[in-house]
Amino acid sequence: MRRIISRWYILIFCFFITGTTLGQTAIKTSQADNDSLFNAARKSAFEGKRAMARSICFYIVKHNAAYFDAWVLIGRTYTWDNQYDSARLAFNEVLSREKGYYDAHDALIDLEYWTDHYQACSIQCDVGLSFHQNDRNFRIKKAKALIALKQFDEATLLLKDIVKLDSVNQDASMLLDAIRLANIKNKVTLNYSYEYFEKRMIAPWHMAYLQYSRKTSLGTVIGRLNYANRFNAGGLQFEADAYPKLTKSSYLYLNLGYSEKFIFPHFRSGFELYKKLPSAFESSLGFRYLSFTSSGVFIYTASLGKYTGNYWLSARTFITPGKTGTSVSGMLMARKYFADEDNYLGMRLSYGTSPDDRKELLTSTDILRVKSKALRFEYNKKLKQVWIVNIAGVYEDEEYYPAKFRYVLTGDITISLLF
Repeated sequence: MRRIISRWYILIFCFFITGTTLGQTAIKTSQADNDSLFNAARKSAFEGKRAMARSICFYIVKHNAAYFDAWVLIGRTYTWDNQYDSARLAFNEVLSREKGYYDAHDALIDLEYWTDHYQACSIQCDVGLSFHQNDRNFRIKKAKALIALKQFDEATLLLKDIVKLDSVNQDASMLLDAIRLANIKNKVTLNYSYEYFEKRMIAPWHMAYLQYSRKTSLGTVIGRLNYANRFNAGGLQFEADAYPKLTKSSYLYLNLGYSEKFIFPHFRSGFELYKKLPSAFESSLGFRYLSFTSSGVFIYTASLGKYTGNYWLSARTFITPGKTGTSVSGMLMARKYFADEDNYLGMRLSYGTSPDDRKELLTSTDILRVKSKALRFEYNKKLKQVWIVNIAGVYEDEEYYPAKFRYVLTGDITISLLF
């Protein structure tokens, strides 16, 4: 019978919020009625009907301001809708009435973390812990905030205390592993590529590189030794990359390379400015310079990318001015990330030739004007937290001479060791 009565209250309420007149006398609801309405609000919120959920909750708190779960749900739905100031008002409404209310502290901590206010998140964790001493949920969330602030020593002590009390706490163990990995600064990489040409018009090409990279306080620096064997001729190229940080939202890409062999550009360099934009966008603008035996060329490039959920989507163009006109190349890339940035599945579509693709035989400015089309798939996997394996395959419809095409198949494997 009570379930039937509760359903009638919800039905009457739905008429109320759509404008139906119920009379001039305010409706007073009991605790059981509020619970039924709150359950309906929760259901609406989880179904994505967040405005409806808030309307029901506002009705509840209008008649019972101390129904704190309704205030928390109001704040949670505002957070999900990116209305952060309104969410804070809802959570603080609860905490002004009941300073130690657990769910309100928990929701406010989540809000500060999700909006990248890590210092505020850490402070809110301390406030919550002052009312709920040794609460493992709040301590785990404080550790996450400290990690984001790169206060690794303090986070490590906090997590070790949690493990002492709860040796099977997987969250604490995973965060300790994350701190250890975040402190890894060195990586050695070995790559090998094999290119097969249609009808064996030429012998397969081989390319490999050995690379060392190190994270520093100024950014990542990389040294690379490239080897290629093409047309039965082998040669080496020396390269250096750097990614110096300028501000929290911008950094540079710098490149220098040199080779004495004709199968590589004699000299190469690159410069690009990257800028993080609102709404998880990132843009860049820069150039590459390639110097060959008898000539050199500037290639201008720009890119735009965006994180959306677990996906990274980006587009890049290369513009090459020349005496016979300007050529334009481009590529579209998509990645789906899994556990972290080292575990993903990627795809890339490209048109023309990229000066960043080391497997291309760039020996003159003419090769930059081809109308090649390529499709690349890759899978990147981290193993045992210190090994990273990348396997890729490329199908290319290559214009090797004006209006003449051939297909090229490329297999590529890369293995990296973190230490």
